[in-house]
Amino acid sequence: MTQPNQRLPKGERLTQRCKTLAAVVRKLRPLYQKKNAITTQKDLLETIIGAAIWYLPECDELFSGKMSSKALKACERDRTEWGRLTKDHCYTRKRAGADLLKSKAKMTGVKMMDGYKRTWGRYHRVTKKEHHLITALHKKRVFRMAYKKAGVNLVNAPDKFWKRKRTLRAPLGPRK
Repeated sequence: MTQPNQRLPKGERLTQRCKTLAAVVRKLRPLYQKKNAITTQKDLLETIIGAAIWYLPECDELFSGKMSSKALKACERDRTEWGRLTKDHCYTRKRAGADLLKSKAKMTGVKMMDGYKRTWGRYHRVTKKEHHLITALHKKRVFRMAYKKAGVNLVNAPDKFWKRKRTLRAPLGPRK
């Protein structure tokens, strides 16, 4: 008998999806780690796992508290700019997928959720143009210096900007 389709609370949905994703990673690792697996096969598996990470529910802990200086200036000019900023993940999805599939450690739902909150799901806020520049560098496998090479300066986001969307509805200061 199947259960009726019911909406789970956000935290429980994240827990269940992390459990499921951990099981998927455990099943796909042998295929990924086969000696005769070729690059295109591995790339596909990394992309699949990376995409699954991308679709995990968001939680408050994922925002790093950093934003680009250009993004900050845009938000200071117009408070509605916050919603137009792009979430630039600190750790690329494909790289996260590769790390999970290469690992020999037993993956559990708890470990998946911890890794998601501490590493794989974390992001900074940047402008769309900056995100495009950073992404282009990531495609060239430039990770550590991508922000510097793209000319993106990260600064601490003021509390008034990053306290979740519901607090952003209140005025953030004088509008110009």
